[in-house]
Amino acid sequence: MELTANYLDPVLSPIFHSPENNKHLLWLNRKEDNTEHLRPDAMMKYFDIKLAGTALGYCEVKPADARNDTDSLCNDLIRLAIFSRNVMLRKVNHLACSLQAVGKKFNIICI
Repeated sequence: MELTANYLDPVLSPIFHSPENNKHLLWLNRKEDNTEHLRPDAMMKYFDIKLAGTALGYCEVKPADARNDTDSLCNDLIRLAIFSRNVMLRKVNHLACSLQAVGKKFNIICI
């Protein structure tokens, strides 16, 4: 939580959080309607006028000491691929954005 609050949120919010355009970066770490039994750490979501949300992408976060745990990192990458595929299948434009953060380093993948 410290990594998210002190580093990732201040860096990523200017990029993905734009309330004036109805785009929000939400830190979840819980099951979300579109993710079945999996729990993303965060999601990017667009809210229309009726407050019906459309997922734009998901984020997985690991602390820096997990950098050498390739199994855990690969599992997160697979989860992001599953989340992105599900988002792309539901949307007309078939676009999704995924972000994997390990410590203070992160990768953004937009498909």
